[in-house]
Amino acid sequence: MENIFLDTNYTSFEQSIIKAVIFIAISALLLYLIQFILTKLLFKKSEQRKEINIKLAFLWSMVIYILLFNVYWYFLVFLNGVDAFNWSTPSFYLGILAQILIFVGVVVYFFIKSAALTKIINDKSIN
Repeated sequence: MENIFLDTNYTSFEQSIIKAVIFIAISALLLYLIQFILTKLLFKKSEQRKEINIKLAFLWSMVIYILLFNVYWYFLVFLNGVDAFNWSTPSFYLGILAQILIFVGVVVYFFIKSAALTKIINDKSIN
């Protein structure tokens, strides 16, 4: 496990799972830090609509994280080269399991949280 972040080679299932868990944990920590910074910077002492502002900061942090993740994905492809990506073998997908899980998971979670925020805003605006 020389390089957790920029390696696309599949060595074993156990190392792929360890790599995925470490990558997901670091991604969750980065997402939390971005949300914490946005919450402290953008929404200082607003008591009105505090719940909405916190959820909005979380959505913005997810957008920023997706942008950073796409920059990471660019460097992954750039440093490994397009030839290193053998899309036809199943072992390749196990090698980039963490990246696939993060990308799909964050996008799906963004839409779930966005729909929940829209519902909260609509419920509060009716009353």
